[in-house]
Formats: sequence, C-alpha cells, structure tokens
Amino acid sequence: MSLEAFLNEFDEEADEEDEVLTASGVLQILSEAWINEKLCPELLPHKSEYVEVMMEQIAQMEENVSRLNPTDLRNLIHRQELERIRYLIRSYLRIRLTKIEKYSLSLFKTTGIMSPQETNYLRDYLTLSVEPLKSLCDRMSGPIGNLNPKQIQINPDLETHVFVRSKSDLPEALIISDDEVIVREGSQHILPYVTVKNHIKDNRIVLI
Repeated sequence: MSLEAFLNEFDEEADEEDEVLTASGVLQILSEAWINEKLCPELLPHKSEYVEVMMEQIAQMEENVSRLNPTDLRNLIHRQELERIRYLIRSYLRIRLTKIEKYSLSLFKTTGIMSPQETNYLRDYLTLSVEPLKSLCDRMSGPIGNLNPKQIQINPDLETHVFVRSKSDLPEALIISDDEVIVREGSQHILPYVTVKNHIKDNRIVLI
C-alpha cells in the first residue's frame, strides 16, 4: 500500500477549497518542505502550521489504527506508515534547528522565517553560546577584547548552485551571467540559488 493510499483512508470528505487540509495534502506540503529545507543553503520560511495539523492527523490516525485487531496485517502496515510520517517531521525540524544554530547571528534580526518556538530556541541558543564568549572577550585586552559579532557570524552561501524542477512556467526568463534561461513547467535546471530563491518561497520551483 502506498503512503498516499494509506492517508486517503483517513481523509474526511472535503470540498476543493479544503483539499489542502486533508492528511495526504498536508503530507505532500511537508514532504516538499522537507526536501527543500535539506537542499537549500539558507533557512526557508517555517511550515509550523502544517506540522501542527499533521500531528493532529497522526493522533487521529493512531486512534483509528488502535481499533484494528492486533493480528490484522493492516495494523502493522499502518503503524509503519505512521512512523514514516513521524520520521519526516522529526527530520524536517532537526534540519531547521541545525541551520538556526549555524546561522544564529544572521537570523537574530529576521522576522517571519522562524516559528515562535524556533525564535525562542534561537534566543536560548545565543544566550548559552554567544553571551559567554562575549563576556570572556570583554575581560581581555587588545583586539581580542573588542569582539565584533560579524567576525563570528556565518552567512549562508546564496551563490551555491542547486538542482531545481519548475512546477509552473515562470513569467520571465532568469538572467544567469548575461544569459537568459527560460523555465517551463516540469523543466529541470542547475542554477545559482540566489536566482531562484524567491520562486522556491513562492512554491513555483522545488529543489531536487
């Protein structure tokens, strides 16, 4: 049984406007966000609202599975599929936390990218890592005593090349080193991340 078929068993009847909120629809969004986050050099805008919805769906699905006979083969299969979903969510959140730690200083003044929980994590991380270093440097003389946050700040390399697939035709050509790149639906390209980052955030292009 495919994961999509498994989720469809638990999707309630929904009209077209609510289709994205079905279990399979939410999982598709999170799967795409997970791959993008893994392959993207910078931290992408959070999808915490979908994570919360998926966790609620998991709780409902676990309740439904618990009604199955323990000897029923579907019980084992469904529990394995649920574990796959939990792994995806854990991996997605872990990747984001790793980036938050790595780019902590450059993310400190950003808004809208991190969820409230991630913002709190960033503050706690900086409190435990950067503040002690700053306190230590303040007690030293010479250049070491004048710690400039920019000296230890790590920024993502936005010029790195990424492998992308377009989900739709882009209205304008991309300019790469004075060359025009026409991006059509379904086409695949290797491009500098900086040239496609807005299209990734607009869900017109995905990383692969």
